Amino acid sequence: MTSLPHEKQRKEVKEMNTLVIVLIAAVCLLGAYTLYGRWLANKWGVDKEALTPAKRMKDGNSFSPVSAFTAFSHQFSSICGAGPVTGTIVAMAFGWLPVVLWVLVGGIFFGAVHDFGALYASMKNNGKSLEYVVSEYPLEWKE
Repeated sequence: MTSLPHEKQRKEVKEMNTLVIVLIAAVCLLGAYTLYGRWLANKWGVDKEALTPAKRMKDGNSFSPVSAFTAFSHQFSSICGAGPVTGTIVAMAFGWLPVVLWVLVGGIFFGAVHDFGALYASMKNNGKSLEYVVSEYPLEWKE
């Protein structure tokens, strides 16, 4: 079928496969976990053999060891709460690329460092909350 001269020709649209984005994100996150996480642990002096407060002060009530799956599930559900809502709004406003970059860069350099630091500080202070840790070590403001 031939087109008439006054009809506009359709441009060929190239689409990116979502699987490519997922694989790139997975490689970035796995690389950050293994390389950046190891660097932070070495920089902060994390002892791999140290017992967690749940094992050290086990009382069956406040301090009870859980499986790695349960700990991961609690952490995952806390992190992913607002993601589907805010991610969609930001993507509608700015497009998908800024959202993907924010999830990767922000998740690695802000979220993961914050969570790792909070858990490490809590472990070093016998499982106390972050509120307690901050009140014990106040910052001295210089004006």
